[in-house]
Amino acid sequence: MSMRNVTTDPRMILLVCSVALLCLLPGSLCAPPTCDELIRPLVGMTPGQAAGSWATLAASMTSASDEVLLGQRDSITFHAYDFTCIQANRFGDECKYYRLNVTLKDNVMTVKAMGISMAGTFYYTSCPDCLVFTFKVEGLDSTDLYLVSKRRELELSEKEEFAAQAKCLNLREPVWMDPTKPLCERKLAEEVTVYGPDFITE
Repeated sequence: MSMRNVTTDPRMILLVCSVALLCLLPGSLCAPPTCDELIRPLVGMTPGQAAGSWATLAASMTSASDEVLLGQRDSITFHAYDFTCIQANRFGDECKYYRLNVTLKDNVMTVKAMGISMAGTFYYTSCPDCLVFTFKVEGLDSTDLYLVSKRRELELSEKEEFAAQAKCLNLREPVWMDPTKPLCERKLAEEVTVYGPDFITE
């Protein structure tokens, strides 16, 4: 088909105009999702959904100093066992493990260790094997957003969605972990006796 036939075909012109008009309508499929759509609590969250091993892919921090601390870690992995979570941080050839006691009520988790309480809220994500959640340490005026996944790399659309979620929460641009860096090997909950937290700060 020639360019002339495409541009002069009344049916094609009508189709192009119709699509253009639909994209201009409020709430159309062409419009980017709103913050209300992006920041939706993950209602009905169960412990089973959080079970297993999760690699931290990205985090959006409140402060630049937290970004520096995040950058000191080659990788961060979470291993969830019922009401216990093992956090594994890799620093070069060394791995440090921390034990966290976790309770989950709907989409809100509470983490307690060493007299410190942290609260996290799970949010919707279109990524089928990811978890997105905020985390706030009691007594600190900061809230960070994390993205963990069963994979090491995501599709561009999934990355863009997380960046948009961070923007909706007025957080900094996400820091992405290097997917080529190795993860710490998995340890069972009973093998780890050092209690955290060491979510980012130590």
